[in-house]
Amino acid sequence: MAATGTSPFTFQWSKNGNSINGATSATYTTPATSSADDGGKFSVVVTNSAGSAAGGPATLTVNLSLPSVAATAGSGQSATVLTAFVTDLEATVADSSGNPIANEVVTFTAPSSGASASFANGTNATSETTDGIGVATASLSANNIAGAYVVTASVNGVAGSANFDLTNVASQGSGIPQFSHVFVLVEENHSFTDVIGSANMPYLNSLASANSLATQYYADAHPSLPNYFELTVGAGTSITGTAGDSFNGVVTQDNVVRALTNAGKTWKAYAESLPSVGYLGGDSGAYLQHHDPVVYFSDVQQSSSQADNVVPFTQLAADVANNALPDYGFIVPNVNDDAHNCPAGLSSCTDAQKLAAADQWLSANIAPLLASTAFKNSLLIIVFDESEDSDTAYGGGHVACILVSPLVRSGYQSTTLYQHESTLRLMMEGLGVADLPGAAATAPDMTEFFP
Repeated sequence: MAATGTSPFTFQWSKNGNSINGATSATYTTPATSSADDGGKFSVVVTNSAGSAAGGPATLTVNLSLPSVAATAGSGQSATVLTAFVTDLEATVADSSGNPIANEVVTFTAPSSGASASFANGTNATSETTDGIGVATASLSANNIAGAYVVTASVNGVAGSANFDLTNVASQGSGIPQFSHVFVLVEENHSFTDVIGSANMPYLNSLASANSLATQYYADAHPSLPNYFELTVGAGTSITGTAGDSFNGVVTQDNVVRALTNAGKTWKAYAESLPSVGYLGGDSGAYLQHHDPVVYFSDVQQSSSQADNVVPFTQLAADVANNALPDYGFIVPNVNDDAHNCPAGLSSCTDAQKLAAADQWLSANIAPLLASTAFKNSLLIIVFDESEDSDTAYGGGHVACILVSPLVRSGYQSTTLYQHESTLRLMMEGLGVADLPGAAATAPDMTEFFP
C-alpha cells in the first residue's frame, strides 16, 4: 500500500472485515493458501495525525489445481464391536500434479445407522485439516453392531470421495458358530420331568438324544408372558408387573426385533392360527396373543413393514420350499398344539394326550424344516415357557430346553444353570448381532453346546 501525506503512518490489514493480528506493515503477505481462501476480501486502514483512510478491498483468487482425495491408510481393517480400530484413517489431498495440499478440510463420515463407527468427537462424522504433507487423520471406534460398511472422506468442492472399507466383528464366546438361520419354538406349561423321558413325546426325546439338552434350565417366572418377553426382550416381570398374561401395554425397551433390524438381519414370527399377515390384535380361536411376544413391541406396532413379518405358521413351509427363510424365526404353535390345552376337538383330556398331541405336531411340522438344505448351518431351540405353577424354582420352574443343529454336540447333556435370557443371547450371538437386549447381555453364554 502506497501512502502519501504526513508521516508517520500506521497500517491495519483486515480479511473479510476482520483485523488480521500482526498485519500492521505497509505490505501484507498471506500465509499458505487453500481453496477455502478463494474469494477472500482484503483491505487496509492507513492512519496518521490527520486521520484515517481505507484502501481496498482486494479480492483474493486462489489458483490451485483441482485437488483429489485418496484413502492412504486404514481401509480394509476390522475391530471388535465397541473397541477402537488399531489404525487411524488417513486421507491424502493432492493437486493434479500429485503435490500435497496443506490446510484442506477433509470430512470423514460413517453410516448413520447399522454397523458403523464413531470418531473422537463421539459422532459419526468429523472434519480434519490436512498437514504439511497433505494428510488428514481420524481415529475411530466400532459401534455395537457387527457388519461391514464404508466410511467416506470428502473435500468441499471436489467431486467424489475416498472410501475406507471397515468391518465390526461381534464379540462372542469362543465356540459359537455363525448360523445362517436361528429359530426358537416355545411349548407350554410342563416340567422337565414331564417331558424328558416321556413315552408321550418320542419325537422330542429323539431330538434331545441326538442333539443337545440343557438339563438345568429354568423358566424365569409365572405365568407365560414374562417368559416370552425374557426370550425376546431380556426382561419379563419388570414389563408385565402384576398383570401377567393380561398385560396389554406397548413394549418400548430394546428387543430382538430392534436388534436384528439394526444389524441388517431379517426375522419372522410364524404363529399358528394367526388370522392374517400382520395381525396384531387379541386372541383369535386357538391363537393366543400372549404367546406371540413381538406383537407387543413398539417397533412392530408402529411399522406396517415390520408388522408384515408376523405371519401365519403355514408360511414356514412356503419359505422352506422357496429358500426364503429369515435369519431369525419365532415359532408359535397354537394353544391346542403346544401342550397347553387339549388337542383340537377334545373338550377334556389327560396330560398325556396334551403332550402326545404336541409331539405329533412337532414331528409333522418341524421335521421338514430340519430335513431341509437350509437347515444345514442353522439352529432350532425348543423350550418350554414355564413349568407347572407349583414349581417356582428360579421363578418359573425346571423346564426342558433342546438345542437342535448339525453344529451342536451330539448326545450332549449340560448341567449348567440357564434361563431364557441365555437363549436370547445365544440366538443373537449366533447371528453375529452385537446388541444383546436386556439381561441377555450378562446372561451365561451357551458356548459349551458347540464343539
